[in-house]
Amino acid sequence: MLAHHEDDLAETILFRLANGYTGYGLRGIKRSANIPYCFGQYGIHQSGDPERWLAGANGVSIQKNRYSARKKSFAEIESGGIQIYRPLLGFSKSRLIETCRASGMRWFEDNTNKDMTLTPRNAIRHFVQKLSLPKALQKGSLLHFRDRLLETIEARTADVDKILDSSFIQLDLRSGKLLVRFPPGDFVRDTLRVRKSASDMKEPRYRTAMLLLRLLDMVSPQSELRLARLGSMPDIMLPLISGIATARDGSRSLVNVAIVALDHAGDRSGPRGLPEESLVPTPPEMQPEYTYIFSRQSPKRDIIPQITSLLPAPLADPRTLVQGWSDWILWDGRFWIRVRSSRPRVLSIGVRFLAVPDLMFIRRDQEVAWNKKFTKVLKEAAPARVRFTLPVIVEHDPEAIPERGTVHLGTVLAVPTLGIRIDPDINWEVRYKYVHLGGTGNTKEVVGFSQFGDPNCKGEDVQGRALRGMAPSGESRKSALRSNNQASGSPREMDDESDFD
Repeated sequence: MLAHHEDDLAETILFRLANGYTGYGLRGIKRSANIPYCFGQYGIHQSGDPERWLAGANGVSIQKNRYSARKKSFAEIESGGIQIYRPLLGFSKSRLIETCRASGMRWFEDNTNKDMTLTPRNAIRHFVQKLSLPKALQKGSLLHFRDRLLETIEARTADVDKILDSSFIQLDLRSGKLLVRFPPGDFVRDTLRVRKSASDMKEPRYRTAMLLLRLLDMVSPQSELRLARLGSMPDIMLPLISGIATARDGSRSLVNVAIVALDHAGDRSGPRGLPEESLVPTPPEMQPEYTYIFSRQSPKRDIIPQITSLLPAPLADPRTLVQGWSDWILWDGRFWIRVRSSRPRVLSIGVRFLAVPDLMFIRRDQEVAWNKKFTKVLKEAAPARVRFTLPVIVEHDPEAIPERGTVHLGTVLAVPTLGIRIDPDINWEVRYKYVHLGGTGNTKEVVGFSQFGDPNCKGEDVQGRALRGMAPSGESRKSALRSNNQASGSPREMDDESDFD
C-alpha cells in the first residue's frame, strides 16, 4: 500500500494539465494498479496464480478443440501478481497530519520535497500550497473535475461492456488469435451514440477507442496500450461496426496497431506469394459483415531468428548434470513458457517464432495421415500468416556463426501451443497471458491448447507425444546444427513462406 493522499492527487492533475494532458490521464492517481516496471516478471506482473478453465467455468465457454485426446478441454490463463493500493486518496494531507498527532504518531516528510528547484513536481506543489491560483486550478476545482471525468469514464465503460456482452468473442490460445462478431449495426450505433452530425462523433469515437483497446489487449505483445496510440483505428472501425460502411472482402489488413493486425473475416489475403487461405471460415450464420479477426502481426524478418534463452548451455560436465525446470519467461508478451529436459544437454534451449524451414522439418519423415492432420490443425489454429507468430522450442548453439547469407535457427524440439513434441526428452508448460474476457458465458469462448500427439493414439493422453525422425543428440547434435539445412534458413526462404499448406 502507498500513502498518496488527496493533495498528491490534485498536484498530479495540475502537473498533467501543465504538460498538455487532455484525456484520461487527467484522472490523476489510480486507487489500484499493477506494480509498474515489472512487465515479464513471473509472480509479480499479472502471473503466479494461473487459472485452469474447464468447460463452462468462470462464465466462459471452453471449446474442446477437435485435435485433443483429453475427455475434458481446458485452458490455462495466467492471473495474480502484485497490485499496489492507495487507500488514502480521499483524505487531505492536513487531516492525515492531525490524525497522526492525535494518535501520538510522528509525521515524517522528506525535506527534499520542499525544494521547488529540485523537480517540476516540487514546483507544482509550491504553487498549490503557497500561491493564489485561479479558482479553476485550485484543489477543490481539480478534484471536482476529476469526479466528473470518472463519471464520464464509467458511463463510457458501461457502453463498451454492453457491446462486448452482446458480441461473440473467441480467443484461440494456440495462436492468440481473437475472433469477434459484433452485434448488428443498429445496436452498436445506439450504444455508441452515433449521430448524423459529424460534430457529434467525438463521444462515439471515444467509446470505439475504448472498445478496441479492450480487444487489442487480449492479443498485443505490448505491455501498456493507450488510447492516444490507436491512431486512425477508431475512425476506420467506427463506420464498419456501426453498419455505416462495409468492409471490402479480399482487402489487406484494415489496420495494424500495437503489433496487432486487424482483418475483416472475409479477408483471404496472405503473405506475398502464398495461396489464398481465409483467416476464418465464415458461414452465413457468422454474419461476416460484423466479424473481425485480431491477430499478432507477422514478425519482421530480422526478428524471426531471435532466440530467447530458456535453459542455457551447461557449464558443468553434461554427463553429470540433470536439468530442472527453467524459469518462467513471458515470450513475445503473450505466452508464459518454461521447459525441462529429462537428459543433460550440451546446447542451449530457447524459444523463437515459427519459420518456414520449420514446417518442412516438422513434416519430414512423418506419415501421410499425420501430415494431413498437422495441416488441418494449422489452418484451424493458425491460418495464413498467423502461423508464423507461433512459438517453437529449439536447441541451439549461441556461439555458432552462421554461413554468409543464412541465419541460425537451431533445431526445433517442440511446438508447445500445438502440443507437438519432436524431441522425446523435452517437456514444457505453457500458459496464455492474463486477459479480461468478462461478459456472459454464452457469448465468450476460449479454445484451449492442443494435445496433438500421435494420430494412432486411441483415447489416452497424448500431449507432446514424440514424432518420428529424431535429431541427433550430444556432440553429434552440436555439429549437426552447423551443417544441417534444417537448422538455418536464408533470408529469401524466410520471405518466401512458400510452404504454406
